[in-house]
Amino acid sequence: ERATLGELRPPAFRVVPAVPLLGRPLVESEEQAHAASVAVIGEALWHSRFNRDPRIVGRTAAIGGEAHTIPAVMPGGLGFPRNEASSVA
Repeated sequence: ERATLGELRPPAFRVVPAVPLLGRPLVESEEQAHAASVAVIGEALWHSRFNRDPRIVGRTAAIGGEAHTIPAVMPGGLGFPRNEASSVA
């Protein structure tokens, strides 16, 4: 499945007026060079690809061919910066 990606740093969650539907915002330690890759997903992708599985938080998904742990699902309608589309498995 193709999805639109955006890249955010943990401080963005202090200024975005939204609370995750599931999970938690990114934390500073996830930005360190040695940290595992993480991906916050949106509500639409959560519905379409993960069948609204409430256990998605903490699971790993292949995004753009790389494994990412999912710390949160954000509500739809947020205006995050976007990158090119990539595949999600």
